[in-house]
This record gives sequence, C-alpha cells and structure tokens, in this order.
Amino acid sequence: MKKFAIPLFAALIALSGCDGNERLEEKAKIEGTAGANAELNAQNTNLMQKAKEMEDDLSTRHRFYQAAQGTYEGVLKTDEGKFKIKITLVSSLPPYAVPRTRQLEEISSDLNNLYFNAQVVQWNTANKLSAVGCRIENVRPDILSGTIAIASENCPNFYSLKIADQGVVQDLENGMALRTDGQESVVLASSIRMGRADKVAALRGEMHPTTNATVYEFLVKKTEK
Repeated sequence: MKKFAIPLFAALIALSGCDGNERLEEKAKIEGTAGANAELNAQNTNLMQKAKEMEDDLSTRHRFYQAAQGTYEGVLKTDEGKFKIKITLVSSLPPYAVPRTRQLEEISSDLNNLYFNAQVVQWNTANKLSAVGCRIENVRPDILSGTIAIASENCPNFYSLKIADQGVVQDLENGMALRTDGQESVVLASSIRMGRADKVAALRGEMHPTTNATVYEFLVKKTEK
C-alpha cells in the first residue's frame, strides 16, 4: 500500500495543477474578452460622438443655406445707366433627417457636397432682351461672416455679397445711411446658425467689373414666391 501512496499523491497534484491552469486560462480569456469589449464600446462611443458633432455642423450649415437660398432682384446703377440685376442661389443638397447614426463617410460626403449653385443676370430696364448673365457652381459662403463671393471664368464680373435682414432693407427704403463695418451680416449669420432667424431678406453687393477699376454697390431683395 505504501509504495502506491507517492505516485497517487503526485497524480493528485498534477490533476490539481491542470485544473488550476485551466482556470487561469479561462480567467484570462474572460478578462481578455471583457477588455476587448470595453475597447470596442469606447471606440463606438467615440465614433458616435464624432458623428453627432459632424451632424450638428451639417445641420448648422443647412440652416444657413436654407435661409439664404432664393431669388433676389434689385437695381444696379452704373456709368452706363441703370440695370436690373437678379441673383439666384440654389442649395445643392436639401436637409433631411436620418433615423440612424450615419457613418462618418456619409456625413463627410454631405459636408463636402453642400454648396450653392448661383446665377447672375443683368439687363437694361428698357430692354429685357439685353440680358447678360452667368451660372456658377460650387459657391461656398462664409457662414461666420455671412458673405458670399461669386467668381468664375464664366462671369465677366466679380460679385461680393453680404446677407442682410429686413431692417437693413427698411433703413435703405427710408433713406437712412447703412452701416459699412459689415457687422449686419455677421450678426444675422450668427442668428441663423443659432436658430434664432431663418430668412435672409436681402443681399448687399458689390460688383467688380474686369474692364475697369470702378466698384458698383447694389442691394437686391428676396422675391416672394
């Protein structure tokens, strides 16, 4: 009986060691899986936060585009007389709600492909057939300053525009002097971004011809459909 005691004891120790190793391996697997899940959850949280920030930025830009898009008309006084001027701004993408968290690539695509398509037409008030104009794509406004620059090889002139509210239009109609520091467009742009305003009533503009150094100022009001 004695000569079998030591081998039996050793076998029990070996079995105990195997069980211990298996438990350690199982524990390591559980901890490894938990760690991987925690890392994955953290990555998903970061991606969702980034997606929200990008969607918020896109929504802010859509607010500006929707407020500014439309057709504006007014009178342009030049050395050659008075001309009617019409400026049309059309957003390239409509805003729409998506009932899911979108991939970053999807949101980035919308951000990159959001711009104005613009058309500028001018004609002599005595003859509409004298109209000249141009169409420009990929016009991207500065939504902080509320300015829009229209420049293209297709256009013989350069147009610098600033958004304006109804108060600016009324001041002009009442013969009051307009501020020239550009703050009206900055204030209105801020109100639009914050959701406090949803309409641009007019555009204050400057036309820079390519044939001379004269700068012509004008105001075009949004037409009601």
